[in-house]
Formats: sequence, structure tokens, C-alpha cells
Amino acid sequence: MKHHRALDVHDIVWSILQHFGRVRSGTLPYSCSVDVGKDWRALVHCSLVSRAFSRPAIHLLWRELPSLLPLLSLCLHLNKAESFSVVGAFDTRCEETLWRSNSAPTQRGLERFAHFATFVEYISILRREHIDPTILILLSQTNPDQPLLPMLREIRCQGTVSPFLDTTVTHLLGPRLCTLLIYGNQYPMLGAVKTHETYAIRHILRELPSKAPHLQELYIYQHAARDASRMMSIVQLHDLRTLRIWCQSEAREQWFGPFMSRLAKLEHLRDHELPLGHWIADTLPTAIGGFPQLRKLRLDGESRQDMLCLRPLARGMPPLRLERLEVVNTVVNSFADDYGALEDLTSACADALAIVILGLEPGRDALGRRGPMPVFNFLRPLVQLRLLQFCDISYSRSLTITDDDLRKVRGAWPLLKAFVLSWSRPYKASTVPSFRGIVDFLQEAPHLMELRLQAITMDGEVARCVKVNTLPSNLMVEDEHIHDPAAFARILRTLFPNVRVREGALENALSSKWSIVMSRLRENPTYTHLVYRVSDDVIANYTQ
Repeated sequence: MKHHRALDVHDIVWSILQHFGRVRSGTLPYSCSVDVGKDWRALVHCSLVSRAFSRPAIHLLWRELPSLLPLLSLCLHLNKAESFSVVGAFDTRCEETLWRSNSAPTQRGLERFAHFATFVEYISILRREHIDPTILILLSQTNPDQPLLPMLREIRCQGTVSPFLDTTVTHLLGPRLCTLLIYGNQYPMLGAVKTHETYAIRHILRELPSKAPHLQELYIYQHAARDASRMMSIVQLHDLRTLRIWCQSEAREQWFGPFMSRLAKLEHLRDHELPLGHWIADTLPTAIGGFPQLRKLRLDGESRQDMLCLRPLARGMPPLRLERLEVVNTVVNSFADDYGALEDLTSACADALAIVILGLEPGRDALGRRGPMPVFNFLRPLVQLRLLQFCDISYSRSLTITDDDLRKVRGAWPLLKAFVLSWSRPYKASTVPSFRGIVDFLQEAPHLMELRLQAITMDGEVARCVKVNTLPSNLMVEDEHIHDPAAFARILRTLFPNVRVREGALENALSSKWSIVMSRLRENPTYTHLVYRVSDDVIANYTQ
């Protein structure tokens, strides 16, 4: 039977096949895999359906590769030459595999390799599968003026003790490369291992300006960051938009400050992540006019740094027009000093800051404090942010959030869309807000769409929000407290994700708007986006 004429339209076929390919998002997941969500079997079957489907399906099959092996197998007969052990974390040994070829590629094999290499845009380099570097050198010599994968846009690899990582990555670099992600070993290794990892990453970074001059996103998550010499090549990447660095090293206190002063000159850098530390206070030079396009800043305290480092950062980097600020894994010690430092930083970018995410832990002083932490200590530095839209605060110990705390911030954030507070037990009636206090807070937040708390009080009893299955029969909100019944119902659904509305509840609703709220809750019995952090997907959903 002849196929439908619509299948002669390339855009229609491509749209159909996109359902079987990976759904690419604007955020980069913390994973080394580039083919998450790809339906390989369905795409293979589609490539065999007809000529209309064949080429688009083949393109999607080869667009993301989880390994180099399928591509190299087109021109070479690969075999496992040997397995060798490397020393891993805690002095353990991991088995690694080295792939080699005992024969040279034929002309036909090189043509097949060159044909399918143009389809590859995203590739992963697996940690325990290593390619003999002589294979890549041989293939590069067949066409020395072109990169092995001319259309490659993204590389993800995991740092390893193998001597082949840097050779593999440098042979894949090309002018179209936009994203490079390097994951280091998860735990600190022995001195010899650190030395090799440092050399491998230094070699890769040294080649980036010449081989991938248009790189826009660079992610380095590894331990072996010992000196500035291997990092300074990053400042030559003039098109860099995103730079995220995570490292653990005592030596970084000496080199991170000068590196940041050089980095401040990058005109297009918008998203930056760096470790929080005393290098800020000791070595950060004033960078007036630096970071002109910086909009997202993420600071990681590694569960051992406090917020005092934020004060010199605020003084050394203004004026900033940050739109998103994350301070995570950061210790809270001296309350007045820590929150004063946070307030200095938020004041420096109060004209534009719309997203604030805090992940805090108690320090030694806080652990010695009796009773829970007052939540207003966290909220006070944020009251000045009139453009705040998303606020997410988590604390690993107990908090007190009362109706009085909510009254102090009422009307402070007229554009607020999502408000999340998470903390640990115990939950007591004196340390959690009442339902009435939440209703009063909502009156001054007309744009709020998500509200997530750990617990509240209803009828004088403490209730964990995720365990609320039914609302009290006498619970009702007057019409003057509800601006938009549909939006109010959505907020209640985010606050009580598992609540169910009984049939008789609608009859008992005397308020007309409250009856609409109850009916909306009944029509939408589940909340599919239940998370305890304001994720990038949630933010993207509310900013469309």
C-alpha cells in the first residue's frame, strides 16, 4: 500500500521521529549519558519502514552516541586487548577495558566512518571503556584538516586514572563544539592518581582555545585542581557563556582569586558556578565593570564553608545584575555575621535578582544553639528583593516559621511565583504556621503558583502537608480572601499534594469562591510536579 502524501513532507516525518529521540532540554543534567530517553529499537524499525523515514531515523540514531565503539566499528575490527586494574577510592581496584584493532581500516570502511561521523552531535566517553590512542591518531591522519566528528556539539566524559582520556577528548575537539563536561572521580584518590588526573585535564584545557574556540559551556567537576596554570587557558574562550567549576584542594586558596580577576573580563559569561571559600576574602581583587553579562551565580560551600565569604564577594564584584543566586551546602555559624554577609550580596544585585536558592547547614555555633532556628533569619536579607519570583530555602535542622514571620514578609515580593521552605523535624504547633496565616500571606502574593511547606496547623493540630488526605469539614475561606479560585486551588494542591475532596465537601462550602476551589481540587486529584526544590523545569514552566 502506498504511503500517505503527508509522509513526503520532511518536517512531518521529522516531527514524528522526535518522539523516539532524546528530548533535549535547556538544562544540563548531572549525568554522563547523552542518550537518556532515546528509543533505539523504535528508531531502528522506523529506518526500515520507507525511504521517507530512513534518513531522518538514521540521523536520530547516530545523533547521540553513548560510546565511540559503534562508530569505530564501522571501519575497524575492534577487540578487547586487555583488562587492567586501577586504584580507585578507598584503595579499591576497578577493572578497565582497553579496545584495540589489529588491522588497518579499508577505504570502504573509512568512507562509512566519514559518512556516519557527520551525524554525530552528542557523545559520551565511558569511564571504563578506553580506546587505544593509535586508532584515533590513525583516523585523524586520513583527513588532517578536519576533526574526526565535524558536527560534534557536546562531549561528556568522566575523569579516570587511565592515560587515554585526554588523548581521546583532544582528538574529538572541533570548531562546532559548544559543550564540554568533565566529571572527576567521586572521591579523593591517591597522590599518583591525582597527579595523572591533573595532567589529563590540563592537557584538555590547553587545547580548547585552538581546537574549540567557540566553546560556550564548560563544566569541570573533579578534585585535582592544584594550580592556576592549567586553568588560565579558560580565559581565552571568549564565547564562553557557562562555566561551572567544582574542586577540592587546599591550594586553590592561592590561585582562585587571580583566576577570577582574569575571568571577569569575559564579556559573554552568564552562568557561573564556583566553590565558596576564604580565597574570596584573601585574594579577590576589585573587578569594577567585570562580569558584565553575569546573570546566574552558584556558590558551593562543600558543607564546610560559611557565608562570611559573601561579604568580600559583594564588595569586589559590584555592580552585578544577577537574576539567579544559589548558595548551597553552606554552613551557618554566627547568625548576625552570616546573614549580614548574605544581605550585602543581595543588596548588590537587588535591582534584578529574581531567583534565590539557599541550601544551608548548621555550623558548630548553630549546633550548640538550643531550639529551632527562626526562619526570619533567612528571610530578612531577601525582604529588599522587590523582583523576587522564586524562593527556595532548605535547612538541614529544625526551623520555626510562625504566622508572625509570614506577616513580616507580606507584600515584600509582589511578583512571587514559587515559595518553598524545607526543614527537619520536630514539627510543633508553636513552630509551624496556621492555615489562616497562610491565607493572609496569599492575599499579598497575587502571582503565587506554588507554595510548599513541611507542616502547618489546622484546628490547632499539627499536620504534615504531604500526609494531609482530607481537609477539615469546617475549613472555609471567605470570598474576600480569594482573588482567583483556580489559582488558589492550585496553590492548595501544591501545599497538600495528596489531599482528596469528599463528595459532601462541596455541599458544605457556603462561600461561592470556596466551592469553586473545592471543585477544582476534586477535578485535579493529583499533583504531578511534586518536588521539594524549585527545579529548572518548574522555573521554565512559570516563565513561559
